[in-house]
Order: sequence, then structure tokens, then C-alpha cells
Amino acid sequence: MDALAGSYVFWISLIVVLVTAYLLPSLIGLLRGVEHLPLLIILNLLGGLTCIGWPAAFLAACMLPKRRLDDLPHGWGGHGLRLSTWSGRGHRPPS
Repeated sequence: MDALAGSYVFWISLIVVLVTAYLLPSLIGLLRGVEHLPLLIILNLLGGLTCIGWPAAFLAACMLPKRRLDDLPHGWGGHGLRLSTWSGRGHRPPS
């Protein structure tokens, strides 16, 4: 057991796992593309220190509505088109 406690690999791995678990609501919100992502991150970082803030941030990350493609800034793949409407069969989207 002393060899495990003295191992740098163990401690670095433990810290990476704990930080990932702490930031899990923010990562879920980022991957889902939720609206109000900055507020979710603030709730996660500040509220995550309490026993109520982390579950609230986790629920918010799972339940907040996703950002619509039309709401993205110009140049982020939207161009006012929905990707599901473009067939992609030899046609190029308008530029």
C-alpha cells in the first residue's frame, strides 16, 4: 500500500479523475451545446463546492434546451441552414 501512496502516477490519475468528475456538468453542457453555457459553468464552478450546487449543475446540463443551429454566430457551420435539410448528394451548400 505504501508503494501505491508513493506513486506519482497514482496521485496524478486520482487528481485527473476528481477534476473530471467535478467538471462533468460543464463538459456535458458543452457536448450537448446547451443554451446559457456560461451560466452553467459558473454554477458548476461556484455551486459545485456545495452539496446542492453540483447536482443542480448536473441536472441543468442534462435538462437545459440545446442551442438551435440558427442561433450560432456566422461562420460556426450554420449559415442560416439546417444541416438536416441539405441532402449532400453531389450538391454544394450555398456559400
